[in-house]
Amino acid sequence: MPYLFPDGFHPNQYLNKKIALLGGSFNPAHEGHLELSIQSKRYYNFDEIWWVINPQNPLKPKNIVRPFQERFDHCLEITKKYSFIKPCPIEHFNQTNMTFQLVDFLKTYYPKTKFLWLMGSDLICQMHQWEYYEKLIQNFSMIIYYRRTHFYHIKNTPILNQLKDQYVSLSSSKQKLFLNQPKWTIFPYLHNQTSSTEIRKNMVY
Repeated sequence: MPYLFPDGFHPNQYLNKKIALLGGSFNPAHEGHLELSIQSKRYYNFDEIWWVINPQNPLKPKNIVRPFQERFDHCLEITKKYSFIKPCPIEHFNQTNMTFQLVDFLKTYYPKTKFLWLMGSDLICQMHQWEYYEKLIQNFSMIIYYRRTHFYHIKNTPILNQLKDQYVSLSSSKQKLFLNQPKWTIFPYLHNQTSSTEIRKNMVY
């Protein structure tokens, strides 16, 4: 199938760039997403951070996920002060919702762009449930950020046990995460523990 590129995301714009990918439902986006983006940009000097908004997470019930356009517009609103953060509708444009499809797409159409994956310690605990999760860990280095409610569980998560030899310390990650062989590290500099789940509990629809 022919792939579509939203305005501002054509591969020619990203030759030899370092792009961090923060994937998720953003249901809704919040200050925690912003803090992670700002702090990781400051530490790793990414050219941009894409918030890749998933149309429908297959592991989440459809009835709790707000319409894509609503979530996307909210991401645009809360990031408008930060030009390096770009809400990205690539999955919506191409009607895909699996991470392995996104990885295949990026590897095929952005061969000269360096991508890294940002994810919470809550997600790494469930990654083994993702379809073809190997695509991600074999192609992209991962920065796993601190989530207080899950951080101490990650030692026993199947994925990180599988990847124990690919761990690098935070101090060495500035260099080693950008090498061809994928690595992973823990990024501990988050204070905002806001959760989309908690926000939804207090929303009135």
